[in-house]
Amino acid sequence: MLEGLRVASQNWIGRTIMGLVMAVIVISFAIWGIGDVFRGFSSQRLVKIGGGEVSVEAFRSTYQNELRRLQQRLRRGITNEEARRAGLDQQVLDRLITDVALDQRVHSLGLSVSDEEAQRLLKAEKAFRGSTANLIRSASSRSSETPASRSVRSSWIRKAPICARRSPTA
Repeated sequence: MLEGLRVASQNWIGRTIMGLVMAVIVISFAIWGIGDVFRGFSSQRLVKIGGGEVSVEAFRSTYQNELRRLQQRLRRGITNEEARRAGLDQQVLDRLITDVALDQRVHSLGLSVSDEEAQRLLKAEKAFRGSTANLIRSASSRSSETPASRSVRSSWIRKAPICARRSPTA
């Protein structure tokens, strides 16, 4: 094969054809092959859904939480390979995609919940009755909130429209 290339490169037609082939190879590598070098290898986005996205870190932490929850429920260790064979990774990704899509839909419809409505929903929830309800009520009613309590309250308010649509009282 090398001998054939050597013979073909002896005349101008062979050199032209070899030059064109090499140019096509170089251009294709420049477009598809080494583009990541210039864009950066570390893409933090796993999936893009409309205007939202699922980050690699969000998937990783959700997957690890689900794996731990499953191990506790089954009371035995589960390897990542077993979890993948059972489809846990796809279930987690599907749920994250659904959450992003629902958040976008809620935002596009203009649905929102006021602070008072969010507090009413939280107070009505059975899981928050007792001392936990008092803690949530006191954290959300403080005039000088800490960043942590504000973050917790805002995440509940952000999720509240979905909960409000599903609850029979709303």
